[in-house]
Amino acid sequence: MARAEGRVAVVGLVFEGEVSTGVRAELSERLGRGLTAAGWRLAPAADLRRALGGHQGPCVEEACWRRVAKALGCRYAVGGVVKGEARRYDIKLWIGDSVSGAVAARVDERCNICALHAAAEKMELIASALAERLAAAERAPAHLAVVTDPPGATVLVDGTEVGSAPRELELAAGRHLVVVRRAGYVATERSITMVAGAQERLALRLLQLPGTPSPARVVGWVSLGTGVAALAAGIALIAVDGQSVDCPAAGEPKLGLCLQRATMAEGAVLTGLGAAAIGVGGYLLYRGRATGTTEHQTTVAPAGAGARVAVTF
Repeated sequence: MARAEGRVAVVGLVFEGEVSTGVRAELSERLGRGLTAAGWRLAPAADLRRALGGHQGPCVEEACWRRVAKALGCRYAVGGVVKGEARRYDIKLWIGDSVSGAVAARVDERCNICALHAAAEKMELIASALAERLAAAERAPAHLAVVTDPPGATVLVDGTEVGSAPRELELAAGRHLVVVRRAGYVATERSITMVAGAQERLALRLLQLPGTPSPARVVGWVSLGTGVAALAAGIALIAVDGQSVDCPAAGEPKLGLCLQRATMAEGAVLTGLGAAAIGVGGYLLYRGRATGTTEHQTTVAPAGAGARVAVTF
């Protein structure tokens, strides 16, 4: 059955070691047969030559195969390396996603003491296995981590609430609308296209609504007020340290003990705590004044799993 994805571009094999011209031609032909047997439709050779233009040799560099695949209207491109030595062939095939530039699947096999017909059959089987491995990767769900600053924002995907950020999500491949909301902040949304098996991260710094005090500023004012009060109390205790208590005036009889205040330690502690609280409050007030922005971070999916997320701003 032909794949709904359309055609695939076979961009060539790199041959290393002892591989004759006849063997190269046979293995290249069997690569195409194996892909066809797995349900792929190959881009015609004439179209491939036109897309390659003046390029000589296999088109296995990412920039090259992505350009050729897109020119042919193919999402995927197939290439590989064949190394021959003393009738032993190491065959490594890969299939790349022209949308993301990632290698979506790969297969490495060895054919020991291999005659030409055995190596050709091996190539055909490896090509079919490569297509099956890609199909398995396409069925795997995509994973998206949503992180917000400040944290705790409500996350909605395609209109359905899925919890609070930070949040790990498992999504089907395709386009999704992610919306994050938090009281006192502007709701933010992003349209993303997820690729099967991809692992991505979406980080959003929320913009505060005008006239709404940020949590950092509220805590900052409280910390600042508490610090000023503690500092004033500490200074007062230090000032009265050593002063007499209940001592009679000159000429009056002593009826009890004459005590002196010992408040230096308590005053020093309160002064230190007050200064620290003022420093913290000042920092939080400064930080709370910063205007928010949004950012997007991606993580490259592992080989054979998928591609990067595409975000539309």
